[in-house]
Amino acid sequence: MLQVVPYPARLELMLRNEFGTQFMDGFGKRMINVINRGTGGEEATTEMLRIQSDVIAEAPALVIWQVGTNAVFRSNEFDFEAVVKAIADGLKLLSTIPTDVILMDSQYTTAVVTDEKRPLSDKMVKRISELAEAAGVDVFRRWTLMQPWHVAMRELVDPNDGPQLHLSDWATQNVTQVLFDQIKLMVAAADKTT
Repeated sequence: MLQVVPYPARLELMLRNEFGTQFMDGFGKRMINVINRGTGGEEATTEMLRIQSDVIAEAPALVIWQVGTNAVFRSNEFDFEAVVKAIADGLKLLSTIPTDVILMDSQYTTAVVTDEKRPLSDKMVKRISELAEAAGVDVFRRWTLMQPWHVAMRELVDPNDGPQLHLSDWATQNVTQVLFDQIKLMVAAADKTT
């Protein structure tokens, strides 16, 4: 069975290829590591229990925090408002360290666009956007990105994933590419202002 390589590993390779070989004045070569602290099935409420030790203690230059999908997919296990509060609390905690933050909203897959789940998905995406704006952080709008892709829904979902929640190799690669392109734009904009 072919395993889909998750976006953090792909992103690391792209970032290293783009930025890791440049020589910086006084610094030599940069080594770029993408450390994946995500745990399958978790949501902001459980991630908050380890954000200090797993994220802040690493002193990251950039944090990409993926939230929202599990709160919708497993809405019977997660309290929606508790997840929203945990995201807000996490953003507040991350604001205490010198790091850039990208909040990544929900993925657009079969499991979260059913007639039953779609209203909650839309609500979660809206709340994530509001929280990011209030915290002054960027949002990677994966939900909006994936909606207009003109492929069958089955192409967006990993064919080996029974619940139809996880992205296919094609979708993962495309999401990663767009995320990488956005990071490149942010780096270029930062370089122009310094």
